Amino acid sequence: CSRLSSEGLAKLAALPALESLNVKQTRLDDDGMVALSKAPKLNAIDISNTSVSDSAIEKFKAAKPKAAVTY
Repeated sequence: CSRLSSEGLAKLAALPALESLNVKQTRLDDDGMVALSKAPKLNAIDISNTSVSDSAIEKFKAAKPKAAVTY
């Protein structure tokens, strides 16, 4: 998806009932992962084939240790 933005991800992260998200093969980056780590109920995310760095994945896992991350 070429329209995926950090601003849009911040809005998604603000959704109180968001539990899972599939953003594989999108332009998701490290900034987007930071935004998504703030989603209160997010417990599963697929970030396969994105440009998210290993460092950002580890930070996400530290912020949401119970979340399943597919990459």
